[in-house]
Amino acid sequence: MEKFNFLLERPYINPYMLTALLLFRLICFYISGILLAIYYPTDLFTTLLLLLTLGVLYWMAALHASVTTWLNPIGLLLIFLVGYGNLLLQTAQQKKATQWMEVHQAVEGYTVYIEKVYPPLSCKGLITHIKDHSGWHNSRGFIQLYFSKKYDYKPKKGDKLLIRGKPDRILLPDRIQLANDDSDFYHPSTHRHILKQIDRDFNLLTTKVQNSNWRAMITQWCSERLHKQLQDDQTIALISALLWGAKETLDPGLQKAYADTGTIHVLAISGLHVGMLYMLLKAIFKYICRYVGFFILPDFCTLLLLWLYSWLCHFAPPILRATIMITMARIGLLIGRGSNRYNGLFASAFVLLLWDPSLLFNCAFQLSYLATIGILYLQPPIHRLITLEHYCLRKIWTPTTLSIAAQVSTLPLILYYFKQFPLYFIIANWLVVPAIFSILMLSLVFLVSSHCPIINTLLGFILEKLIFAINTLVYWLEKWPMGTLSFCFIHKRTVCLLYIMLLSIWLFFQNKNLIYFIITSLCTTLYSVYHIKTIIATQKKCKIICYNNHQLSFTLKDGIRSLRYDEPPSNSSILRHYTGGIIATWYKKIILSLHTIPADWHGWRGTKLDVDYLLIDESLLYNMAIILKVWRVKNLVIYTKEPHPLRYYPKIKKLGILFIWLNPGSKKALTWSKNL
Repeated sequence: MEKFNFLLERPYINPYMLTALLLFRLICFYISGILLAIYYPTDLFTTLLLLLTLGVLYWMAALHASVTTWLNPIGLLLIFLVGYGNLLLQTAQQKKATQWMEVHQAVEGYTVYIEKVYPPLSCKGLITHIKDHSGWHNSRGFIQLYFSKKYDYKPKKGDKLLIRGKPDRILLPDRIQLANDDSDFYHPSTHRHILKQIDRDFNLLTTKVQNSNWRAMITQWCSERLHKQLQDDQTIALISALLWGAKETLDPGLQKAYADTGTIHVLAISGLHVGMLYMLLKAIFKYICRYVGFFILPDFCTLLLLWLYSWLCHFAPPILRATIMITMARIGLLIGRGSNRYNGLFASAFVLLLWDPSLLFNCAFQLSYLATIGILYLQPPIHRLITLEHYCLRKIWTPTTLSIAAQVSTLPLILYYFKQFPLYFIIANWLVVPAIFSILMLSLVFLVSSHCPIINTLLGFILEKLIFAINTLVYWLEKWPMGTLSFCFIHKRTVCLLYIMLLSIWLFFQNKNLIYFIITSLCTTLYSVYHIKTIIATQKKCKIICYNNHQLSFTLKDGIRSLRYDEPPSNSSILRHYTGGIIATWYKKIILSLHTIPADWHGWRGTKLDVDYLLIDESLLYNMAIILKVWRVKNLVIYTKEPHPLRYYPKIKKLGILFIWLNPGSKKALTWSKNL
């Protein structure tokens, strides 16, 4: 075994640099294993066998080595296989969880725990038990539930339901939507169930287990306090979003305004909220314990409440990242070993990905860690660019550099996920972040002082006025000209190119080496080539864009020209108006929009005609028998007047046609190649 010794021997390195370097290498190899499992998956049993063999080999080498260092080539390969096998194992478990309907074919009923609510009347549920002819069985699977608005029940996170009947598989339109969602990870929901009436289709269970959920009890008590003392619904919604991340009742228009001004991060529970809470708790406990000789008591109480807050927020990745970093930093200082600012970051990332490797593809996880890396690495040199003597200017310049560093480090991801970039984010953050900090602090004091009527009333009045003022300010900033820049040609490859370009530009200014300038120029050329290629590919495709503005509206595009549905008949031979609507022939596809049934269709005796895309109003769903007697429909686009038209769904499900619901104010693009 002496031949393994060279794998475990290392020269002396500064311990802080060594720890940061080892953690960085560890997380890189672990993430590489996850990525390889995504694009090149293999047999899980073979992977686990190889992992076991390599673990035994590593243990034998470490046992006979004179110096024990765990991140050697064999150790790094072991970490790589752990990441690879961990994702394969989780994917296998998720696929197994979706097969619960295949195991129990004759389902008579099941119980569901609501995990996430999509306002106003839909939710994602976790199957806990299934009943068939032989009795109840434990199970685990996900389902999408839809509720009728005619009845009083509204889904709430944490509710447990007893549902009668058998759910339905998600039809092809939902699968197409999932495929176009540009997500690589396996989507767990494959079934849906529409529930119309409580006490007939389902019952709400009130069990002791549900009542003993301390997290739900705390959030419910806080929500009751807010509803009792505050009158404005948006004030309550904003406070709930800031405290425990409940954004279900927050106005979508307000969320869009925050996104367009670059301040949407204040609405999502993140490290910013943990930092604010840490500052407040540290000051409070330092004042309370100033006469106590036990010097670690303030830090202990502060960290304990931070972890309780993380638990209250369901251990969201950004919250957990900030909590782990603060905990490691404080423990390092208390034991006299100091703290490396990158140690907590890499350690928290490894712990989270070890627990759930699919978090690597989570938008919040990616933005949180990249923003933190930008703040740790980019903010200090940016801050040193300008030296300010005035105290107030320094206080403004410091948060400005933090905002710039975070935006630069997350710029490619922002363009990829949101297809736009806010230009006034610095001004907006100057005004919004201090106000949000004040709102968060006042909200906590408001809840603590809920049994003091005078103080509570005064704080409630201040909160309502402050939130109204900040929301009005955000709406005003959103209306500024050129508030956002749109970027449409941003894909996964271009995100990687943009990050290489940003890193090369930064290293060029740091080291003044020509090689970084060459790399930047090469990445710019590749991005331009990819952009041109995308434009050419777009011109080779044609599409119909259906948009619901309370009428059958659509636009035909072929990459160069576009044609609206309301074009005059004399200007285009493609669009032809008739009694019932508009018929168009667009690159070998027939599009038919129908708002009324022509009289001659009722007595139709001819052969069926083919139509590729049929666009109809929801009121014509009652006449589908007449329509299908005339037309052989391949794709059906239904323009609805309600977000959840549940009463029509059973009728459409029986048709066996690929259909798409188009809600008011939404649009859908359907594309095909010109060469078809």
